[in-house]
Amino acid sequence: MLAGGLMLSVVFGSVFDMSSQVTGTITHPVVGAVAAAFDGFGAVRDAALFGLADEDVEAAIEGCHGVRARVFDTELALVAEADGRDLGRRVGAASTAAWLRDRFRIRPGDARRLVEVANRMRVDDGPVDYAANVRGSLSGRELPATAAALAEGVISPEHVAVVAKVMRTLPTGVPVDKAQEVEAIWPGSAASSTRSRWPGWASASCTCSPGTPSTSGRTSGTAAAPCGSTRPPAASRAV
Repeated sequence: MLAGGLMLSVVFGSVFDMSSQVTGTITHPVVGAVAAAFDGFGAVRDAALFGLADEDVEAAIEGCHGVRARVFDTELALVAEADGRDLGRRVGAASTAAWLRDRFRIRPGDARRLVEVANRMRVDDGPVDYAANVRGSLSGRELPATAAALAEGVISPEHVAVVAKVMRTLPTGVPVDKAQEVEAIWPGSAASSTRSRWPGWASASCTCSPGTPSTSGRTSGTAAAPCGSTRPPAASRAV
């Protein structure tokens, strides 16, 4: 991920050094990793950044983007686990989203979308042990390729939000297998396209081809890609 093989030695050295201390009292590796990362970045909060070479600054920013992606990936996994356990209702909330809203001061709409995306990103984790939230059959609107790209740190949480919205609003006539093909191609396009262009292409790609009625009954515009197309419109491709 880091350009030129440069590593964030100060930050990640602190993380790994602290991990052994954390795991002495916290047994689960997820809890230990989160605590170690939190402490590790806190330890370099006041570091003298003027000592960094230009290439180190660039590498550090790139590394932060990768860490942010992996943190979001872990958060989504934990939210999906909480929803699978029906944790929100078990602690007295109306739902998992309501629990997230109140517990972590998240806007209601954002909390609902977080739960939805978390479940669509984690569709192959095996059976749910709690009967309240049993997973249904695949709809083709799941996000396995997007989840893999996020875990690798090659796309951002913002890219995930765009793909999730597009897949959610695919016309109902797009079959499961075609929808899965479309979802599989977008993460790579996101990684190679500029952020300003890629979301526009993704939004256009979810509509029907020119002259084809959409699910809302309106006729789509001329800039849209065909339903289920795996290629962005020419005007939106990365240069």
